[in-house]
Amino acid sequence: MTRQWVYSTENAIESEDALNSELILSKIRSDSEYRDLLDSIRLLGKRGRIRPQQVTGISEGLESYFKLALCGDLLSEGRNALVLFPDDKEAAESADLLSSFGINALKYPSRDFNFNNMTGNIFRNNSVS
Repeated sequence: MTRQWVYSTENAIESEDALNSELILSKIRSDSEYRDLLDSIRLLGKRGRIRPQQVTGISEGLESYFKLALCGDLLSEGRNALVLFPDDKEAAESADLLSSFGINALKYPSRDFNFNNMTGNIFRNNSVS
């Protein structure tokens, strides 16, 4: 039996994109290394010792889907994920992708953070003003 696709509207094209996305996500989720990573995160979470995890070696085309699968799986278990990116552009693109799949993704641009000890400066600025 052959399945035929008729592309008469944008909805048909969007459905094909959704099918392709689901196929990619299912392949990622069936990978043994992905399952090992997810099991490791679960185990550390149960022990209360959540540690940063780094994943490397994923092609650019699959990287977004990997983040989508991981964040989606953690969210379905009632967990949250913090994903760090090298730049604000990549963070915005990933947040948009996650949002398009119904995952609430918040962006915190690096310029909003100051990792220095600011307590002394805050008090000094308040006393001047």
